[in-house]
Amino acid sequence: MNPYSEVDKKILGEIYSGNEPMENLEVLCDVYGARWPGTPEDIGSVKFMVDKLKEYGLEDAHYEPFKIPGWERGPAKLEVTSPIQMEFDVISLPFSIGGEIEAKLVDLGPGPLDIYEKRKAEIDGNVVMCSSARPLGMTRSLHRTEKFNRSVLAGAKGWIFMNHYPAYGPPTGGVSPIIPSIGLAYEDGAFIQRLLRREGEVTVKVTTTDRNMEVTTHNVIGDVDGTSGDREYVVTGSHYDGHDISQGAVDPASGAVVVLEMARVINM
Repeated sequence: MNPYSEVDKKILGEIYSGNEPMENLEVLCDVYGARWPGTPEDIGSVKFMVDKLKEYGLEDAHYEPFKIPGWERGPAKLEVTSPIQMEFDVISLPFSIGGEIEAKLVDLGPGPLDIYEKRKAEIDGNVVMCSSARPLGMTRSLHRTEKFNRSVLAGAKGWIFMNHYPAYGPPTGGVSPIIPSIGLAYEDGAFIQRLLRREGEVTVKVTTTDRNMEVTTHNVIGDVDGTSGDREYVVTGSHYDGHDISQGAVDPASGAVVVLEMARVINM
């Protein structure tokens, strides 16, 4: 028997009959865009969320500034320089350094775990391309950052992240600021893979012009006081910054508005 069933029913009824999360989501995405750290949209969204928490009755709601590594996007370019000359539309991956590297292309496909050590001699000093696909037979996820880090440890001097979804354009997603790194559309990546299979060797030039610097961003904090007297705390949270080129409505704004909604209904 659930001793809190009546309270649960009220909370669920309030959530399902209201539209507050969607309204907050629309404001975060439509008004404050990507909410990229260190930008006016960042602090604007923070003040909006603090005001919402106060509206919901959390009188101590506030924000606290802190410093993090920041990043500013610049134009990026991918060129095949041999055996043909061809340029492709690409984007820098967030936190890529600015730089230029011309070297042989090493295509690692979906980047299975054992391939970095097996092909280390080829990778060292060259440009690696990995797709966003999960390697066949792998039961756990293999995140972009793990593929990137394993490539760097094997000696890669440039990194290309190829989308495995057709018609989606170049993928995005953060990497560490170590080597020039770009996102490439599936169709363009497949063209380069076919070229590599036919010719045996392809040389590419990766050029990025991004800027890495320290910026100020913020934590939004609010407390809902308990009534039991227990010294047990429940902490819930979500990051709220999107990608600099998109609002990030699903990831992470949907999470941020769920946290706001939790504060609203629990504090009623």
